Amino acid sequence: MENAEERTVASVYKHKLSKNWWGRAYRNGKEIRVSLRTTSKVEANKRLAQWIYDLDNGSYQTGCNYTYDQLAELFITEYIPTLKEQRRYVTSLRMLTPYFKGKKLDEISGADLWAYYSARILECKEPTINRDLACLSSMYGFAQINLEWDINNPVLVWKKQQQNKGKLKESPPRTRYLNHHEQELLIEATHGTFRDALILCLYTGLRADELWALTHDPYDNKKPNHVDLYNSRLIITGKGDKQRKVPLLPEAKEVLERARQVRHITSPYVFFNPSTGTRFKDRKRGMDGAVERAKIQRITWHDVRRTYGCRMLNDRKLTMQEVSLLLGHSSVRVTQERYAFLEEDKVHDKLLKTGE
Repeated sequence: MENAEERTVASVYKHKLSKNWWGRAYRNGKEIRVSLRTTSKVEANKRLAQWIYDLDNGSYQTGCNYTYDQLAELFITEYIPTLKEQRRYVTSLRMLTPYFKGKKLDEISGADLWAYYSARILECKEPTINRDLACLSSMYGFAQINLEWDINNPVLVWKKQQQNKGKLKESPPRTRYLNHHEQELLIEATHGTFRDALILCLYTGLRADELWALTHDPYDNKKPNHVDLYNSRLIITGKGDKQRKVPLLPEAKEVLERARQVRHITSPYVFFNPSTGTRFKDRKRGMDGAVERAKIQRITWHDVRRTYGCRMLNDRKLTMQEVSLLLGHSSVRVTQERYAFLEEDKVHDKLLKTGE
């Protein structure tokens, strides 16, 4: 007769961080969870039955037996889709996979991480390697917390050891922004949709992902990111699903009124690819081309956002608290750290004038 304590009680449920159905089982008073990797409840129940069979027969794999490949697949299908900024993770996975493919997770050691570092340092700088390792560490964290696999994260200890030795240093914070003359040159070097997007970014300080995901009308009620021309503002959902209202300066409102007149018949986006009606994917190439034509120092979309913050502080004399709200920073402290260089510039200018 089967021991009642060994009997497995299970069900399917929806995980808050995943679109797929998950299985939950209680065995000997302990809860076990696993992604069933399907959005169909019918299919999920079939996979649940197979999972229970494997549990009862002792053939279910524990976390320590899983490979990098299996975790990477789950990380891509279960975790990355929940993020707003997915591109950095995808890029890092593309770099990590050739080195760790086929390895068991509990066998990835400091030696393997050093081999990765030694190979990558010949191709890129340490801050890029840091981002790759942060991605790998996030994968282990996902396995430990979301999948409840019994594994240790080798990245945390190894990275701390290397930093104590003076390696894996981060780049100093970037402080590049457009002066007024450069701004005029850059606008003159652009045209059409790209020019309108540049002007809107200069006068709203939107992050690149927020800018290119902007819609004319409410498109996603859970995470609004749209134009409210009637009230002269943008309703934006930023990092951490933090919502903010960005007031429209005249230059920004003019761009949006013009965009509404030529809006796509089916696409909800303010800025869209006229050939497909979808969002633009490669924004870097357009910016690099404009910078080359304008003959100015390299600029990125985030530098354009920083320009907005500098204008609000220097030209319009807003406080750090006010600028923090406009930019959607998590705290005023973040804003103060990002724009501390402006105070240094003021001190330097004051000293130079005193010397004269």
